[in-house]
Amino acid sequence: MPKLRIKIELNPGGEGVRLDKLSKLSGEIEKFLRSIANDSGADVKPGDLIAKNFYNSSVGAEIEYEENINTSTVIAFNNNVRYFANLNKENAEEARKFSQETLNNFIEIGKNLDPDERYRLGIININADKNKREDEEWVIFERSLSLLLDEVLKEEYEWYGTVQGTLGTWYCQSNYFNLKAFTGDTIKCKYEEPKYEEIYKAFKEKDAIVHVNGDIRTYKATGRIKEMTVSCIDEYIGLSDDEFNQIISGVIPFSNSSETASLIDIKRQG
Repeated sequence: MPKLRIKIELNPGGEGVRLDKLSKLSGEIEKFLRSIANDSGADVKPGDLIAKNFYNSSVGAEIEYEENINTSTVIAFNNNVRYFANLNKENAEEARKFSQETLNNFIEIGKNLDPDERYRLGIININADKNKREDEEWVIFERSLSLLLDEVLKEEYEWYGTVQGTLGTWYCQSNYFNLKAFTGDTIKCKYEEPKYEEIYKAFKEKDAIVHVNGDIRTYKATGRIKEMTVSCIDEYIGLSDDEFNQIISGVIPFSNSSETASLIDIKRQG
């Protein structure tokens, strides 16, 4: 089985690398390669990537994950590295397929590069002979790529919708509460003063399940909700164990209404 390998060069074409840059950049690039490898299907932990075969005056090395992994994982890793090297405004929204950790790591690398600095990664053909340089495909990374991704990730759009969940935190005299959504996210929900009594009533029971309706601000690239402004809030009383089991078994006719589906979904998650 193949191994995951890639080459790295800091300050390609230059003479040496500042020691503080060497330490900071190598650490950030290690985190980026590790997280993108995990996004590709590997299970790479801190300390698993080994640098070997150092060469040239600008610091170059081969990075290897010494465990054998699936061919498909290596191919996915190489393609994902290519994606970040070819990042542009047209394909930036595809970044949502990567973990937040990978995106943050890529952006952090750029913050540690000066405007005229760059680094490059050598993608190694999966069937490559280690001694044949023609089996290497070099891709260059500049600060502008990380800045572009950071800009795109901060772009937002607004839409009207509903989020389902339970109360997270609600601070006295604040104009918002945090909703623990069933998606796993914690969402900041802002409201106007007249909505206070309505919200208080919905959360009267500490474990109440609610549907919060309102204007939702979402990050364009990742699809994650930033916050929402509450227009109304509805409490839903879940099905009893007996009612739930009767619907599942067909004793009680099941309607395809979104409300019934939501209640069943709530019960399953409970």
